[in-house]
Amino acid sequence: MAAVTGPHPDPVAPSGAAQRQGAARRLVRFDPTERVVHWSNATLFLILIATGASLYVPSLSALVGRRELVRNVHVYAGLALPLPVLLGAAGRRWGSALRGDLARINRWSDWVAVLLFCTISGHILFAFSDREALGAMVGGRVSARWAARHAPRWRAEVEAAAEAGRAEAAQS
Repeated sequence: MAAVTGPHPDPVAPSGAAQRQGAARRLVRFDPTERVVHWSNATLFLILIATGASLYVPSLSALVGRRELVRNVHVYAGLALPLPVLLGAAGRRWGSALRGDLARINRWSDWVAVLLFCTISGHILFAFSDREALGAMVGGRVSARWAARHAPRWRAEVEAAAEAGRAEAAQS
């Protein structure tokens, strides 16, 4: 990639090999700010997928353990998700390319954004429609009745683990 100097690098500077061979020039598509924003969002999104799966899938939940920590990481990663874009766009000098890209969002990105908005909105509406699940996101606990209705296998695993713990404590 071409050396980046000053606030406005040459967007069509040839790479070293291309320059030597007179081959096609390589275009600078993403500046360092855009790449940091992208990979920060990608990392946060992967954290959300992993923690969400371990909270939702009983076998993963049992494998990971430390449910409260996983829940907290999930919540804070979700809250942090918009920050890289906002910080990247806020920089007067270093956010100019990102702001330019945001201004040129094409139809494909618009549909992806609409789909993402609907998915996140559905997630939030679902949480508000189930008061006990929403309360569990704050307090960490659900009733045994809720667990029997919504996650019976998870409830059975939790109760079996609790029983095994009681049995082990009784033998000590």
